[in-house]
Amino acid sequence: MASQNNIPLPTALKIKSSEIATSWKRFKSQWSNYELATDLAAESKEKRTAVLLTCIGNEAYDVFQTLVFADDAHRKDIDHVIRAFDDHWIGETNVTYERYLLNKRVQEPSESFDSFLSELRRLVKSCEYGQLEDSILKDRIVIGITEDATRRKLLQLRRLDLKMAIDVC
Repeated sequence: MASQNNIPLPTALKIKSSEIATSWKRFKSQWSNYELATDLAAESKEKRTAVLLTCIGNEAYDVFQTLVFADDAHRKDIDHVIRAFDDHWIGETNVTYERYLLNKRVQEPSESFDSFLSELRRLVKSCEYGQLEDSILKDRIVIGITEDATRRKLLQLRRLDLKMAIDVC
């Protein structure tokens, strides 16, 4: 296993956040990167769980102590622990609500296009559009950008796709 001293642990999860689901998803992504970078993924599930619980932070560890598992072995199994945190902080996704958030999102007057696009990409991930995702993103760009001149240019392009829309913007 690579030396863990060279690669910092993921930042502790802040569970007081009003957007705990987003914070948990970010932490989980950072955790996956950490496991890969340190070769921790090749270790036992029990060791991986111990490292996760070490770096997750005191508040999240307290939540872990309250989670219900089918048996004690699951408390030491990284897959069961992550699934339990997913269930606790994310729960079941309300796709209609997620699509509502995406569809009402427009570029703010002082917001850069790159920031707007990043936010659209984040929002569309929980909408379950599948193969339509790029097409939906393209439409949200056309509808949501603040510059009317750019919107007119996008609307005049035949066979507009996501890459073309991003290049124009």
